[in-house]
Amino acid sequence: FEEFAAAMRKTHGKLLISGIPRMTRPRLRNDHYTGFVVIDPGGNWIRITREQAEPEATTRLAKAMENAARMADSHGDDRQGLKILEGALKKAVGDEPEFQAATEYRDELVERVRGSAPHPGA
Repeated sequence: FEEFAAAMRKTHGKLLISGIPRMTRPRLRNDHYTGFVVIDPGGNWIRITREQAEPEATTRLAKAMENAARMADSHGDDRQGLKILEGALKKAVGDEPEFQAATEYRDELVERVRGSAPHPGA
């Protein structure tokens, strides 16, 4: 991830998380970092993961994060991923181990949705 991020920062001046090209940050699930996705300038989705099985989500919030990531990062539906995550965060107590990661991911999805909104007059 760091090598891809460094190359993107060198080329574009920052890490692009919305639009095309872009890349997603690795997610922390059950104390385990998952892979990330690179969307190249042609719109191709390239998933980069480790060759090990991911631990199964154990809390409602962890399961919601998996569903949100599946919709947003795998299917490209940032709005649906955000909807899933916001619903789960409303029900969260705040002491879940994934709470901080879920909040950060929600903030990223908000930025991605704003970045993909049609421009006025378009």
